Amino acid sequence: MLKEEKDRCWDDFIEAMLMRVALEGWSYKALKLGASDINLSSGALAELFPNGPKDAIRHFSNWADQKMVEKIKTSDISGLRISEKISFCAKARLEILQPHRAAVRRATSILMAPNNAVLGLKLVYATVDSIWYAIGDRSSDFSFYTKRGLLAGVLGSTTMFWLTDNSESSEETMNFLDRRIGDVMRLHRTRENFANARFRARKAFETFGDVLKSRYASPSKGNNRVT
Repeated sequence: MLKEEKDRCWDDFIEAMLMRVALEGWSYKALKLGASDINLSSGALAELFPNGPKDAIRHFSNWADQKMVEKIKTSDISGLRISEKISFCAKARLEILQPHRAAVRRATSILMAPNNAVLGLKLVYATVDSIWYAIGDRSSDFSFYTKRGLLAGVLGSTTMFWLTDNSESSEETMNFLDRRIGDVMRLHRTRENFANARFRARKAFETFGDVLKSRYASPSKGNNRVT
């Protein structure tokens, strides 16, 4: 099966399967029912999802990331601050997932199992990387990892809050998200300021050391002439 055909089948299947997951969970039964809904053969199903429900969860998360990026590309966020851009992206993803909260809850329970922890971390990383890249971040230094690590914590805590939020249009979750992003941005600025200050102090000591070496260095033989 060609990649383009696989991508199309994955998207069609995930959208069909989500209707089944609410009742059947992320199970082989739900996979088979979803495949039947779009007339996907058992052979094609096995090729698309060789690891069964785990692969389906992975593609579900990727599907949500893709939908989020599409929304970002069709929205003008150029005038927003970094924190506002991040908030926009995270809210867009939650809005996409809103009709499928039961599926997210069941997937989260599976990913929290110790044997699925690596998969869960990979999916969170893919989401935060998509967000930073979508808003134009092209950093390659140490901040590349700190930005993604801090945002991963925000998305994780926000998702857990959202799963139990009964407020209208998940308003309380959106407020919680904005507060967490504000906290993280302040922390990131503090870390950057500390790193910059430490760098400046080190350079100052190095310069001071060079001055001392120059000032108290032993005179050369050519400069020891008696006048």
